Formats: sequence, structure tokens, C-alpha cells
Amino acid sequence: MRSAEHDPNKFVVSIFKKFQNFISMNLISLGEYYKPHATQLAFHKSNARYKLIGGAMGGGKSKALCAEAILLSHDIPGNRGAIIRKNMTTLRRTTMVTFFETIPQDMIAEYNRSEMRVVTREGSEILFLEADESKDPLFEKLKSLELGWFAIDEASEVPRAAFQILASRLRWKAAKGRYVGLLASNPEQCWVKEDFIDRKKTGHKYFPSLPRDNPNLPDDYLPRLREIFDEHQQRKYIDGDWNVTDDPLQVIPYSMLRNCVATKDELAAVEGEWALGVDVAELGDDKSVLCFFRGAACTEIEHYSRLRIDQLTAIVKQRIVEKDIASENIGVDAVGNGAGLWGNLVGAGFDARRIIAGAAEVPDVFPHSFANLKSQLWWAVRTAVMDPDSGFRIPDRAALIQDLTAVRYSIEQERTIAVESKDQLRRRLGRSPDEGDACVIANWVRQHLGERRYRFEYIR
Repeated sequence: MRSAEHDPNKFVVSIFKKFQNFISMNLISLGEYYKPHATQLAFHKSNARYKLIGGAMGGGKSKALCAEAILLSHDIPGNRGAIIRKNMTTLRRTTMVTFFETIPQDMIAEYNRSEMRVVTREGSEILFLEADESKDPLFEKLKSLELGWFAIDEASEVPRAAFQILASRLRWKAAKGRYVGLLASNPEQCWVKEDFIDRKKTGHKYFPSLPRDNPNLPDDYLPRLREIFDEHQQRKYIDGDWNVTDDPLQVIPYSMLRNCVATKDELAAVEGEWALGVDVAELGDDKSVLCFFRGAACTEIEHYSRLRIDQLTAIVKQRIVEKDIASENIGVDAVGNGAGLWGNLVGAGFDARRIIAGAAEVPDVFPHSFANLKSQLWWAVRTAVMDPDSGFRIPDRAALIQDLTAVRYSIEQERTIAVESKDQLRRRLGRSPDEGDACVIANWVRQHLGERRYRFEYIR
């Protein structure tokens, strides 16, 4: 027979009663900052090892995530946990703001801004970390941790590998076996849906929190969302429908792309010629991305931020020599800053292909007409993804999968396919699909599509 100390049900009841006491007895003044609605309460009461809350915008998922982190830090003195998001800049601007709005100030004993660490008056430690595989591909920083809990905000942006590493770090002694992993996310076609919604893995529990559940939203919040979102987005981000998979006008369907995801071992065994696609950063938050193909498989992706063109040129030249990449298998997005990189490579004797998105399509490649070369490049990836015999493979990278499935197309005039521009996509998603763009360039050149070099008469 289990003792009360180790009975998980009694432990949960104890936590929930203490949570209610925090509000009613003002042991800590959390009630001033957080009044949980029914779904948030269910989330707090659950004794599942891994708990996901969300499914829509405005449901209060980040608030619940932060409140649970505060509760765990208060109830278990000396506990240690981490609040994580993919990017540190986004973490500072969003989740950390919510955290400091929610935690009573008198509960904070120390806040070290340089170390991104809070120590509570109970001696518990809360870390703020990023899980960006472009900066730390193997998540070495996460591997060094010992935790009692972790909380991932917008978990769909974070790779499954990061979640798995964090789960393996749940061994902080002060937690005494009462370990938990917390997640918050909007609906996306990713590992979060597979583990919490589709397969419902043991120890995983999902709590759908929708904007209509949140009494703290402004009265015009939902009407405003419905004005700016199309029907597809409304079902996804307002109604919390995780089964909204492929937009009919998605260039690359997620359901088909998942069939192309390969393991690291499978990609390491691929043979064939090397190809390289380079998307050069234009704006402040953009990254220059190098995408490497071997045969029909995307095997590696590298990111670089805030590099001068001469610095990026040196890196690209080094990779070309290391992998012995033929000039016809090198493609550079030669618009804006990319023109400088392309010129530097040609000047150094590397006759790379000059890819200009707005150029005219290369004739006689597909039985369709395209508005521009960019549309044709993306359609080439779609064709490879849809063909089970193409050998097309990609690594299990959340950013790459989201980039490739984010782009839409339209049919113009007489059966002319037009893929949305990068500016349109940036306005719609709030980011640039850097990994996706580099991938479609590498895929194009590795197939030797459009052998003739760029000509100015192709420009419209």
C-alpha cells in the first residue's frame, strides 16, 4: 500500500488545495495576477508526467504554463526547472513577460539577468533557456542540466530531440520523483500532435484551451481574429482543430512530407553527388542558410547570422572544396545581398548558378506554366515529395518542415502556377522561410534542371 507521501493522487489533491489556498489565503498574492479558468485548473490538477495545454490563440496557455512553473517552485522547496522556447529573443519578449506578470514579486529572492535565472524565496531555481538547433545542433546545453520540471512554450517550434533530452534530465533530487514536463502549443502538424493528440502516448495528457474558454480576453478579440483569418486559419487557431492538416493550396502537403523524413543514420548512409543551395540573409532576423544535398537527400543545414558577404563567401568556398561540389550543383539566391556572394564565387572560379526568384521559368521542364522561377523551384520539391520513388529525403528538423509546408500557391490566368512571394509569406507568418528557400534551391540544382545559365531575357 502506498504512503500518502508517494500517492500521486493525494499529491495532486494536495497541490491543488495549496494552489487554491494561495489565492484564498493570500500566502502568495498569485490571485492578483492569475485567475485560472476551467481548462487551466484541469491542467494544474493533472498528475500526468507530460502535460500539453493549448490548441488555439488566446486560450491562456502561456499563462497556465508559467503559473504551473511558479506552483512547482513554491510547493517543492529547492526545486529546479527551466522555461524554454526555441529562440531567446522571442522568449524574452513573450514568455518571460508573462512569467513576470504572473509571479508575485515577493516570491523572487534573486533575478540574475546575465544568467537568465530566478531564485525564489523557497530556494527553487528557474532557468530561461533557448532550444535552437541552428545554434546548438546537438542541444549540448540541455544535456548538462538536472531538472525537476521543464516547460516548453510553443512546443511545435522545438524539435522532438530537444523534448527527449529534457525528459531525460528529470532527475533533480529535491523533486523526489515528482517530475513533470509542461508544454504549450498552437495546432501544428508536428511531433506534438503525433505524441499528444494522435497516439496519446502513455503519461501524455492534452488540455484543449480555446479563446472562448478565456474570460479575460477583450470582447472584440474573437471577432477581430475572424476578420483577419481565413477559414482554414480560423479552424486551426480559433477552434483549435489539430486535424486541419493540409491547406488545399499548400505547395507541399505535410502528410506527404512526413513520409520523406529520414533518420540521421539513414541520411548518413546516402551516397551520390553533393549539391549546395544558399539563401543569403536580407533582413535583421534572417539567417544565411546553407543546405546540402547528397543524391536526392537533404543531409545537412548550416545557419549563419550577421556575417559580412566576404565572411560568408569564405565559409561557402570552404564547404565547396571540402565536399568537392561541382559548380553546376551550386545555387545561390542572387537577389540583394546574395548577388554579392554569387559574384564573389564566380570571381573565385566557382561558376555557381545564379538563382533569381523573379526570373522567368525555365521552359520545357514541367507540363505546367509558372509565374516565375521561384514558383518552378518550389514545384520541383512538391513533385519530388509526391513521388514515392524519387528518393527525396529530409532530416527531422521542425524549422525545415514548417518552412516547406508553409508556402501556398494560386492559379493565375490560364493554368499558371504562382507561389506566394517571400514578402507575402513574411507578412502572413511573421518570419522568413530561410531553410525552405535554401532547400528548394539545392533540390533544383542537384537535378540539373534548367541547364542553360541565367539570361536577362527571362526577367519579366
